[in-house]
Amino acid sequence: MFDKLTYKNKNRVMLVLAVALLYLVYKLAVSKTVKVYNDFAYLKSQVILSKNIDTKLDDLSKQLNAVEGIFKSSITSGNNSQEKILETVTNYCKQKPVLLKEFPKSMMKETNGYLVELNYFTVEGDYINLLNLVYTMEQQIKVGKVASVKFNLKENQQTKQHELTATIYVQNLKRIDS
Repeated sequence: MFDKLTYKNKNRVMLVLAVALLYLVYKLAVSKTVKVYNDFAYLKSQVILSKNIDTKLDDLSKQLNAVEGIFKSSITSGNNSQEKILETVTNYCKQKPVLLKEFPKSMMKETNGYLVELNYFTVEGDYINLLNLVYTMEQQIKVGKVASVKFNLKENQQTKQHELTATIYVQNLKRIDS
């Protein structure tokens, strides 16, 4: 059969057979070896990651405890958070030259098994006293999380003097008992 072919045609047939043989060798032997090597590399990386899992687990538990500590300080069990805030502000206003201008009803919203209570109030005074009130509420008495403070400077048209007011937003979380 190959005797009647020219050298050129014989070389072409040999080249096609060689390519087919290489493909067959790759499919039957080399591809399995490559797959086993890739699996080995993946499992080796997983072993390395599992060695560090204890330290990562400790770090994550420390972070979780820190976050729970922050939330525990702002989670209250009763409905007295508005009263506690009002008492704190009133006592501070008696001690310092700060005037409580507005204290509306608190707003409530249910989210993910918690009741988020937002209280806000407006006080008037000088900047240092208002800032000390925010510090007292947030760091010393911890009546909730001070979510925001908005300072506003207006000129009183009757007295022609500037009045500085601060609207302080205090947020509390309450567990919803199911």
